[in-house]
Amino acid sequence: MYGRSFPAKRAGQCAECGTSIQRGQQIRWDRHARLACHANCGPSGNPQADSEYYAGLADGQRYQDDKAIYGEALAERFALDEEMARWGEDY
Repeated sequence: MYGRSFPAKRAGQCAECGTSIQRGQQIRWDRHARLACHANCGPSGNPQADSEYYAGLADGQRYQDDKAIYGEALAERFALDEEMARWGEDY
């Protein structure tokens, strides 16, 4: 979980949006994961939006893990099956 906001000591890449972070730019740092993100990236503070945000992150990580283990075709199939289970026939 990202902590408080402070100026970046060095340039890097945002773990949330993937764009560059410039030295001195306001960032948030996750000391356990050793990741930085822009101070305005990521969770919004709205519990509903945050739950959807973190569910999306988990879905993306699950897809990457499945792709590494089973290959792209099966990972895509698993992701589609999960979406159908979540959203039903309307999806």
